[in-house]
Order: sequence, then C-alpha cells, then structure tokens
Amino acid sequence: MSYELGPGLSYVCSGGQFVFLDEHADRYFALSGTLEAAFAAVVATGDCDAISARRLAHMAVLLPSAEPGHIRPVDPSEIRSAALAIKEGRCGSLDVVRAIIDQRLAMYRMRRHGLAVCLRGLRQLKAKRQPAHQLDGGSAEPAIRAFELAKLLFAHADRCLPRSLALATRLVRSGVHAELVLGVSSIPFTAHAWVQAGDVVLNDTPEEVRKYDAILRI
Repeated sequence: MSYELGPGLSYVCSGGQFVFLDEHADRYFALSGTLEAAFAAVVATGDCDAISARRLAHMAVLLPSAEPGHIRPVDPSEIRSAALAIKEGRCGSLDVVRAIIDQRLAMYRMRRHGLAVCLRGLRQLKAKRQPAHQLDGGSAEPAIRAFELAKLLFAHADRCLPRSLALATRLVRSGVHAELVLGVSSIPFTAHAWVQAGDVVLNDTPEEVRKYDAILRI
C-alpha cells in the first residue's frame, strides 16, 4: 500500500529523530518509538506493518494514497552567504515604518487566523505573482535593510516567524523569488524561521540558520 502525509503536515529527520510540523494545529510534534520506527519504514520502503499503519492513519500522520511513491522531506537548505543588504543596504524611514507595520500585521493574522491560513496566503501569492528574479538591489535592498532595523523594536527569539513571513511576502510582491523557510533542531528542540533567495539568507546569519534542518519551504 502507498501512503501520503496527512493534510498540512511536513517532516524532517533532525538529530536522528523525525520531527513533524502540523500547520493546522500550529505545532511541532514527534512520534513514540514504535510509531517512529513504522514511519521510518514507510519513508525507506513505502510500507509498514498494518497495526502501526492504522495507528498512524488514526493520528492523521499517514493516509492511504492511490499514487505510488515515497514520502520525502523538503530539500535541505543550502546556505552560501548572507545578503550584504542586511548590514550595508540603504532604506528610508518610511521603509522601516512599513516593515514594522507588515510584521505587526503578520503577528495579528497569525493570532487571528492561524498558521495554516497565513502560509496558504503566501503560497497563493507566489502562485499568482510567479516571482522570477533573484536578488537585485533595486527592489530587495530597502526591504531587507528595513526589516533588519525593525528588529530593534521586537524580541528576536519569539518573532522570527512573523518577521520572516512579512519579509517573504514583501519580497514576493516586489518580484523577488524569495522563500520562507522553517527549520528545527531536535537536541534540544528549537524552531526557527528565515528567508532565503537561492543560497543567500536575507534576514539572518549563515551560522545561525545552519543550526537547523529545514522542515518547510514556501
């Protein structure tokens, strides 16, 4: 039998443990030893024992699929460098104000509508706009620098997702092929979010994001 991930789920193997993101429940979770072994068997071979398959289906982790194939995680993040615009870019005061407003709106929408709705909005925007180019100074530099300056008004640890969601949205609207990336580290468990364009990180340092395994890319 073939399987597919439940709706809104993505996963990665981090530190030897499978970690899952449930967009609809806005949470990360892991499986117990027996179920983790069964999921690993499905990833490796496409199948597992019937009892574990039923339990995973009951949890909506795995669902029967008519399409054969293996369940694969997202591609790992390849990071070469950070954008020069983070520290050296130019922007105006209105750019910073707009970055602050964009981030506050992202925080409000996440609280009001939930993670899944916000991520769906970014997916739909990318499908509609079909951003074509990578970084160029004309459209990307002011936004990247403005969001960096706006960090001064927000705590770093618990604001990375709305900040990254807001920056990715701004860049996509400007025609930049930017990706929102969510990553996890399992020992100890931590989660992070950042924005990339190709192998260039746009709102963090390469050293920081390399600590995490990508679990979702949009």
